[in-house]
Amino acid sequence: MSLQYTDVKKEIENAPVQIHHWQEAIDDYDETAALVCALDQVLTVCTAIVHLCGALGRPAIVMVPFGSDWRYGASGERMAWYPSVSLVRQSRMGDWSSVLADVSRRLG
Repeated sequence: MSLQYTDVKKEIENAPVQIHHWQEAIDDYDETAALVCALDQVLTVCTAIVHLCGALGRPAIVMVPFGSDWRYGASGERMAWYPSVSLVRQSRMGDWSSVLADVSRRLG
């Protein structure tokens, strides 16, 4: 399930797995919240979806860049106000390989 709110038609067509995307549900934030509630877990980067998952108490893994925004804190795997949200941080600027390996282990 894709929660991406930009045009992802080409990416989905070229994906090696089947991905569902309901743009009309993404365009209506109440519907987006309903989708988040229906999912077992959300994997995301630092977007509004993080805060929606946290506010709804839904599990989410967030891939956080090195030198992230203050909302994500300077270190640690949790956000102070969203206990259901888990953070996977870059250890070096531009290096996503360790983040993706950690996410793969968590989802595996």
